[in-house]
Parts: sequence; structure tokens; C-alpha cells
Amino acid sequence: MTSTEVFQEILYRYQAIDLLDKGLEVFDSFSSIIDETLSINLNIMREARNILKENNINARDAIHIATMDYYDLTYIASLDKHFKEFKHIKYFEA
Repeated sequence: MTSTEVFQEILYRYQAIDLLDKGLEVFDSFSSIIDETLSINLNIMREARNILKENNINARDAIHIATMDYYDLTYIASLDKHFKEFKHIKYFEA
């Protein structure tokens, strides 16, 4: 399970480092193993705004946390260690 934000990040990051073809390959590979993609809505974005206001994290990670809260998800696999700061999230280093 993932969210549309993860797919956006893949495309954004690889294009930003001028490796779009590789990013498209990663996108396709990742999408082939995902069984469910969660949508991002205005309620999630409002909560992300509130998370940003109260925490020293980037906007994308605030969206991840708000999405997890909205869909009542507990676990995240990431290389971003600051997810450990959110006690209601169980963080696994990817």
C-alpha cells in the first residue's frame, strides 16, 4: 500500500536530478508491486499544513504523516529517520 504522494515523489526526484528515464523505470517497477494506492484529499492537505506548522519537517513528509493519520495507518518504511519523532508511527528503516 502506498499513496499518490509516493508516486509523485518518484517522478519529481528523478526528473530533478535529470534521470527521468530511470525514474519512469522505478515508477513502473514500484507500481507493479503495489496493490492499493491511497488518494490525497483536501482534508489530508489541511492536516499536513497543521503538521508543518508544529514540526520541523518538510512538506512531503507532512503529507505522508497526514495521509497515515487520515487512513489510520501505523507503519512506515522510510530512510527518513525523523518519522521516529512521531510516537504514533512505527518506523522501519527501509
